[in-house]
Amino acid sequence: MLKTRNSVTQTAVIKEIKRVYLKHFKGDVMTAKFFFVYSTISYYWVIKHFGTWHNALSKANINHTPKHLRVDEKEIVEELKIKR
Repeated sequence: MLKTRNSVTQTAVIKEIKRVYLKHFKGDVMTAKFFFVYSTISYYWVIKHFGTWHNALSKANINHTPKHLRVDEKEIVEELKIKR
């Protein structure tokens, strides 16, 4: 599925990000380094369409925050209620 310079659209990049994420990462943080190990597109297209790796992940609705740093809003509200 290698693409030529004129054929990689923003939609194609998002689809590829989602494909690689679901196949190889399944909830873990996907770094750009490891994405490109499994991807059929180059870094050029990610930067061309999104500017940064994190912007691309955000557009693909993929959380790029490590699990141990993610905060659940419900848990915070419950903790605040308890401390009152």
